[in-house]
Amino acid sequence: MMDELLTMDEAGTRLGVTKMTVHRLVAAGILTRADDTRWKNRQVLRSSVERVALEWSRRLTIAAAAAMLGVSVDKVRELARTGVLPRHRYGPGPIAIDDVQHLIDTDALTDPVHRGRVPLAAAAEKLGDDRARRLVRSGRIPAVKDARGRWWLRPEHLDQYINARAMEQRNRQYQAEGDR
Repeated sequence: MMDELLTMDEAGTRLGVTKMTVHRLVAAGILTRADDTRWKNRQVLRSSVERVALEWSRRLTIAAAAAMLGVSVDKVRELARTGVLPRHRYGPGPIAIDDVQHLIDTDALTDPVHRGRVPLAAAAEKLGDDRARRLVRSGRIPAVKDARGRWWLRPEHLDQYINARAMEQRNRQYQAEGDR
C-alpha cells in the first residue's frame, strides 16, 4: 500500500508550523518528501508527518522541564548548554520528556560524580575547547567520567590550573625583564 501524501501547507497545519518550516524539516531530513512530485507541488509522506507530530507531542518547554526536575529554569538551560540534557532544534518545545524522565530515573542531578563538579564544557569555555580536553585526558587536571561518558571536574582544580598558568606567565615576564 502506498503512503498517502500531504502538501506542504497540509503538513504545516498538522504540525502547527509554517510552510517554510516544513521545507526546512524536509531539507534537514526530518520529514520525507515524496520522490515523484514536481518542484511546484512538493508533497511529503503522511507517515513522516505523523511520526514527527508524535515525537513533538513528547516535548516540553524549558519551564515545564524545570518544574518536572524541581530545579530553576536557569539550571535547565545550563544542563542543555552543557549537553547533559539534549536540546532539539525544531518543534514546540526544545526538551524531550524522555530525556527529562531519564534524568529523574537515573538520579543524574544528585549523582555523586556530578556533586560539586562542573562539566568539561564549562572548563572549555574558560580554557578553550581543545586545551581543556587535552588537559583532562593527560591527567593534568583531575576529572571523572559519568555513566554517559562525560567528563566532570572540580572547579577548584580548574582554578588552581588557571592560577598556576598565570603565575608561570608572570615569572617568565619577570625573568625576561631581569635579563635586559
